[in-house]
Amino acid sequence: MSYKGEQLDLKDDLLKKEEQKREQVELARRQQEIEEQRIKEEEITRKQKEIEAEKIKLIKEKKIKEKKELERMEKEIARKNKELEEERAKLDKLKEKRSEVSKLPLGALTYDPSKVTQVGSRLSVAVLPFGSNEEAKDLTDSVTEKLIIQLVNLRRFRVIERSALDKIMQEQKLGLSGFVDEETAIKVGKLAGADVIILGNINMQIGFVKVSARGIDTETSVLIVAKEADSGNTNIESIENLVEQVAIDIYNDLPLVEGIVMEVEDDQIILSIGSNVGVRKGTKCVAYKEGKKYYHPVTKEVLGKNVTPLGELIVIQVQEKMSIAIPIGNISKIEVEDKVVVK
Repeated sequence: MSYKGEQLDLKDDLLKKEEQKREQVELARRQQEIEEQRIKEEEITRKQKEIEAEKIKLIKEKKIKEKKELERMEKEIARKNKELEEERAKLDKLKEKRSEVSKLPLGALTYDPSKVTQVGSRLSVAVLPFGSNEEAKDLTDSVTEKLIIQLVNLRRFRVIERSALDKIMQEQKLGLSGFVDEETAIKVGKLAGADVIILGNINMQIGFVKVSARGIDTETSVLIVAKEADSGNTNIESIENLVEQVAIDIYNDLPLVEGIVMEVEDDQIILSIGSNVGVRKGTKCVAYKEGKKYYHPVTKEVLGKNVTPLGELIVIQVQEKMSIAIPIGNISKIEVEDKVVVK
């Protein structure tokens, strides 16, 4: 075997080991969630049995002597049953959420978008038609569509519909098979209302294929993410796996994190999030003011909170544990201890 072949085999082994490790972590997390769900369901069943036992006992001992007292007890039972139904509905939603997670690419969940406060809209991305070399020209459409589907399933971004992009490109009298210059691509992204455009390329030769993609901020024209993956197998399944890996890498490279405003100095806002949590120059955030919290009347669990969006910020300087941002467009007054969330 050639040196290059040995290197590829070594690389494949390392990737398989990393994938196995991610699978083990994901399996442990899911097992823990299933166990938590089982405990909650057992608690619901226990409460229902207690209520029914209490009702039967009262009837047997003939302690309910007046009609009004009986009606009061029936109302109390009805109230408790309603609470139990609400708890069951929450469990059903959790099951549905787990079902959605199971459809995601394995190893993608280095963070969970549902655990982060959503204020305003998430980062909107527009995936433009892939470019390619001559050998891969018949694959560009399917690869573009595959990347769009993967990004949608990751639930991290607001992905612009491909039909909307096609319409804009036709109105601008542009071709539907890739762009030559970034300036034109950025123009289309702005018209579509995208924060980021993703330009991709597939390069295929005999015994080798590479899929690459890069994301460009439509407002600043700054390259914010660039990822690629390659393989010695050129079959359709291998190519789809490469597209999936690129989508995962983009997802992981643009994490959702929350922080607070530490200082406000003139038009600069000092944030408590930095490079250690994935913030970089050009990262866009939404500032908001946190208000009243809402509690479950029985369990006292915090179910939500009132938030007031203040406007968007863009990071202009990053340190390890903090960053400096400036406002984008119109923005309300921001104060120390207000919150921020990466867009």
